[in-house]
Amino acid sequence: FLNKIKKVLETVCYNCSKIKLDESNPQFADACKIREPKARFNAVWRLCKAKSTCDSDNTAGDEENNFGDDAGTNPEKKKSHGGCG
Repeated sequence: FLNKIKKVLETVCYNCSKIKLDESNPQFADACKIREPKARFNAVWRLCKAKSTCDSDNTAGDEENNFGDDAGTNPEKKKSHGGCG
């Protein structure tokens, strides 16, 4: 039980309580597609355990500067992770 709790805490950022990786990472996206829960958890944990903080959001500043653009009309933009970096 304690090993599982330790692994869960290693996958989550201490500062912002989000998963340390984003779906823009191809390895993380592949790990999320695994159907078996234990294998999926271990794959995500192996990717996250080496990181100390979550991925930062590089597009946050770009959205603030576009006052005239409607963010909802652009289908190409994906929802950002919004990590603390």
